[in-house]
Amino acid sequence: MAESDYLDYTCPLCTDIQRDPVTIPCGDTFCLECIKIYWDHSDHLVREHRSHNIVSADDERTEKQKVLVATQTEVQHIIQDRMKELQELKHNVDVLKGNAQRAQTDSDKIFIEMSQAVERWHAEISQLIQANLQASMAQAQGYVERLEQEIMELQKRDAELRLILETEDNIHFLQNFPTLSVAPEPMVPKVLINPEFSFSEITKTVSDMKEHLDDICKKELGNISKRVSDTSVYILIPRSGGRMNAPIRTDLPEPKTRADFFRYSLHRHTAPLRNGRPEFDSRLEDLSQPYHLLSLHFASCPS
Repeated sequence: MAESDYLDYTCPLCTDIQRDPVTIPCGDTFCLECIKIYWDHSDHLVREHRSHNIVSADDERTEKQKVLVATQTEVQHIIQDRMKELQELKHNVDVLKGNAQRAQTDSDKIFIEMSQAVERWHAEISQLIQANLQASMAQAQGYVERLEQEIMELQKRDAELRLILETEDNIHFLQNFPTLSVAPEPMVPKVLINPEFSFSEITKTVSDMKEHLDDICKKELGNISKRVSDTSVYILIPRSGGRMNAPIRTDLPEPKTRADFFRYSLHRHTAPLRNGRPEFDSRLEDLSQPYHLLSLHFASCPS
């Protein structure tokens, strides 16, 4: 028998194993004979215990056992409640995972559609550039052909003038003078490139589109990040009653151990309560430390 067990069954008065043990209401247990003798010879004990009723250990155990049975029943009810909470928590965690996976899938789909939209815009801009270039080249080709034709006509007139000027036949000279003395009418106007037109305007427009798109994406991403980080996932409810709102943001040190990560996850992932149960949000905050990543950290963290 261990020393502590031995002391539990020792009478404080005779320091021997208790014989016919009795327990008085204050909780002390003595041998029946020892307590009678002591009460007979000790004024102090008479003042302390004379008014107490002597109860046998069996009777005292019966009363205390009723209390323990009631406590056991309460513990069993608590176990049932905790098991139910555990199942609900696991279910809600699965729902949370599903929401995150759906959000990821939907985001991927939307970004693919956005990428396809950008490709369509790219194709339209390219088509616009090529259409303008082809139209400009067609107009330029017409001007070139007309200028070439006019140059040929002028060269022909120059040859005729050279011949008439070199002829010695005065009659022939005078007969052709009326038609050769007048300069031919211009066939083509002078063609210049309009300084107000430039393909660089298209480049500037595309650049502006990119900047606007970047600004919109940065703004919306900032809004999303703020909503996600400011909206908690879990809440803590004290078992003693009432409601405890865990802080959304805390100045916790960088988590390094399992306990640190546990505290960090509780503070970072708290959520509003709905219908008496935590409402799980599909938006994972700190998407730098979602709970499923924290679980991986737990496995590698020092104890």
